[in-house]
Amino acid sequence: MKLMSKDLNKKAAIEIQFNWIFVAIAGFVIFLFIIGIAVKNARDSEQKLSQDLISQIVASIKGKQQLSDAFTSIDIPKTNIQFSCDKDTDLAYIRIAQSQRQNLPVEIIFAPSSLDTDKLLLSTEDFSIPFTVTRFVYITSPETAFIVYYKAGGDLKAEAFFNALPSNITKVEATGSNLANKIASFKNFKIICFEECPTGKDYIQIIPNNPDIFSYGQINFHKGTSNKVTQYVTKASLLAAIYSDNKEYYECQM
Repeated sequence: MKLMSKDLNKKAAIEIQFNWIFVAIAGFVIFLFIIGIAVKNARDSEQKLSQDLISQIVASIKGKQQLSDAFTSIDIPKTNIQFSCDKDTDLAYIRIAQSQRQNLPVEIIFAPSSLDTDKLLLSTEDFSIPFTVTRFVYITSPETAFIVYYKAGGDLKAEAFFNALPSNITKVEATGSNLANKIASFKNFKIICFEECPTGKDYIQIIPNNPDIFSYGQINFHKGTSNKVTQYVTKASLLAAIYSDNKEYYECQM
C-alpha cells in the first residue's frame, strides 16, 4: 500500500508540474499575442498621425503657393521629414518618419532630402523666362544654415547672393578665417561659394556666365572628391539648386 501511495503521489506531482508548464506556455503565448496587438495598434496609430500630418503640410503648401515671393512658416510636431523625387515620373514625394511616402500633389518643390524639425520655412518664387511659367516652392527649416562663403578682400557676387536669399531662413556670412567657428554653431548647413571655395568641405559652387549672377550659369555640387555640374537660368532656378541637396533632385524637379 505504501508503495502504491508513493506511486500515486509521484504521478500527482508530475501532473501538477505538467499543468504549471502548460499554464506558463499558454500565458506566454497570450502575452505575445497581446504585445503583438499593442505594437500593431501603435504602428497603425503612428502611420495615421503621419498621414494626417502629410495632409496638413500639403494643404498648407498649396495655400501658400498661391502667393508669389511669399515667406511663411508651418508649425508641426517635432519629426523627421524626407523629400525625394522619382526620376522616372519627375514627381516629388514626402515621407514622415517611417510612414509610406506620398506624392506631393502641388507645383515644383525644392527641399533638402531630410529635415528633423518642428517648423517648416516656405518661400516662393516665380520662374519666368521671361513670362511666368510656373511657381517654385522652397522648403527648409530654422536648423539648416545657408552659409555664404566670401573670398578674401571682399566678394560682390557673394554679397549680392546673400542679400537675395529669403529673409525667413537662417543665413550666415563667412570667410576662410571664421568658417570653422560659423560651422560649429550648426548641425546642418550648406556652404555656398563663387570663385573661391573652402578646401576639405562639401559645398555648392555658383559659376555665373553673366555679370548678373541671377541670369544664367552653372552649379557645381561638390561632395568629397566628386563634382557634379548642372545648369541654372534665372534667380528662381538658382535658388532651387541651393535648396536642393544634390544635382539629381534639382534636375528631377526642373
